[in-house]
Amino acid sequence: MIKPDVDISLSESKKTETNPFLYKQKLVEIKQSKHPAVEIYTDGSKDKIKVAAAAAVSNHDVFSVRLPDEATILTAEAKAIQLAFELIKISKDTYFTIFSDSLSCLQSIHNMNIDHPYILYILCNCLHASRQGKIGISFGFQATLEFTAIVKPIALQNLHSSLKL
Repeated sequence: MIKPDVDISLSESKKTETNPFLYKQKLVEIKQSKHPAVEIYTDGSKDKIKVAAAAAVSNHDVFSVRLPDEATILTAEAKAIQLAFELIKISKDTYFTIFSDSLSCLQSIHNMNIDHPYILYILCNCLHASRQGKIGISFGFQATLEFTAIVKPIALQNLHSSLKL
């Protein structure tokens, strides 16, 4: 299995102790160091009882889903990355960067932890996508206000507008 390209360098500095401008500058450096790619932002959200996941691509295509109430935040974050692969499948582009604010999820992908079924699914999708010619899939840790502004409202909307049947 091909080991995914995972960059978690933004997690090296504590968010509470780092100037947001420095985060943005580092993010720009990371983006410039990679092949130009379609950016997909993901987020899993959980309130007191509801759980949802969302993925948004830079051209405004969005997938979101409500998850079972008992789902963990790791499951929600991993499901959001799965949704990113749904966006990749319908795209004609070949290079993608998936941004997530879940360090634990990205570490699981990087370490190829197949104990969690959604992480296994993500790893299998990386392999499948590379076989389909979508060769430039990388993952990046993104914990800035811009990221939150893009995806968090989508996941929260799904939390508050979905009824569990």
